[in-house]
Amino acid sequence: MTNKTTSLKIENVVKILWSFYNYFHGSDKDYVLIILYAPTAFIGVIANIFVITMVCKYHLKSVTNYFVINLSIADLLVATICMPMTINQEISMSWNHSEFLCKLTSYLQSVSVTASIYTIMAMSIDRYLAIRNPMALRCICSHRNIILVIVTIWLTSMAFFLMIYRAMKLQNPMEDIINKTLDLMANENFSRKTISPIPPDFYMCTEDFTSLGIHRNVFGGVHFLFSTAIPCLVVLLAYSMIGFTLWSRKPPFDCDNRDSASSRQGFRLRHDRKRVALILLFLAVLFALCWLPYNIVQCLIDLEVIDRTISTGKTLKYFLFLGHANSALNPIVYCWMTRGFRQNLAKLLSCTFNNLSDHDPSRRNAMTITDGNMQHIPQCLQRLSRMRRRANLQRRKWYSFINSSNRSHRHKSIELRNVYDVPNEDKENQSGNKDINELETSQPESNTLCATNRQC
Repeated sequence: MTNKTTSLKIENVVKILWSFYNYFHGSDKDYVLIILYAPTAFIGVIANIFVITMVCKYHLKSVTNYFVINLSIADLLVATICMPMTINQEISMSWNHSEFLCKLTSYLQSVSVTASIYTIMAMSIDRYLAIRNPMALRCICSHRNIILVIVTIWLTSMAFFLMIYRAMKLQNPMEDIINKTLDLMANENFSRKTISPIPPDFYMCTEDFTSLGIHRNVFGGVHFLFSTAIPCLVVLLAYSMIGFTLWSRKPPFDCDNRDSASSRQGFRLRHDRKRVALILLFLAVLFALCWLPYNIVQCLIDLEVIDRTISTGKTLKYFLFLGHANSALNPIVYCWMTRGFRQNLAKLLSCTFNNLSDHDPSRRNAMTITDGNMQHIPQCLQRLSRMRRRANLQRRKWYSFINSSNRSHRHKSIELRNVYDVPNEDKENQSGNKDINELETSQPESNTLCATNRQC
């Protein structure tokens, strides 16, 4: 009687083990999430490679573009490593790779996301300095200092998340149950032939902070504070001060005559600074909308405010996808909101397609067959380029003529004023020269304008 009771218990345990095994091996796949992840990962890889290639190929080496490259590298890591591993885990919840990949995937995801948020924070501080004190920006934000900031961001992120690399391990969730079942079979002198077969071992990539002597809730709270809360607060404060500065005071090169060259330069500079600040603000808001839901829910689970249930786990998966999608959305935002990126992207795509067509034998054969009909195309292109050069020369001559006429007209007006105001000739000449000197000195140098206008 006792043997029958024990055998029934063992059979029930084996059924439970098989139900666990089937669940963790993809019997409950979320095909919607898999369909969402596949194109997002592809777009993220291609778009970020295009952004990095554009900046390096066309020498768009400004302070902001250094940060853009850094952000694209972090997004590329997410798209090439984290997204494919997440798709694999969604297909089968068991981990079919080595323990090193288990550690590396979680580690790189944490490092790249933290590097992204700190890069956005550095971009907001850079924009604030560019608007508040442009001369100080030129001294502080040199290329050497920017590279030093980027290296510091990565080293800090890598050092902070070494604990996650050490805590990630491969664990068998059914190991304890299987061991107890085998012990029971050994004590009751059962053989494996008398009961149903036990499912094979499988492993999951999980966190284990107990071996490090760290509580999971403590690490979760510190992680949320330093990788989400503090950077978001700095970004919010920086863009609030940027908005207050841009929309509450006159531009730095303002003057009474809005038709003057310095006034037009000042208003154009202010407009460009607003545009760059709005683009970077949009990137910061997009990052917050994508990653805050996952980080907040994960922090609440770590602090044991909410329980980790099946519904919470599914919600967390979709929030994680939303955060991963940010890596594919960032380069789209660059090209959508920045005219220079759109132009360079079109140029890069045309060069790529031309190179592919040159290496295509069928295309070369078609060109040789119709060579008699297409001989006039290079001549037309050369004629068109000559016409464009002539138009540019005419435009430059016209601009120089207008500028010279404006200078002569201003000189004549000063002479007439000096003739009519003979008694106060010295005083008026001094004041006139002072006004002209102030107008000339109020205009920014060309390097300053180039450095600020090409930030985007």
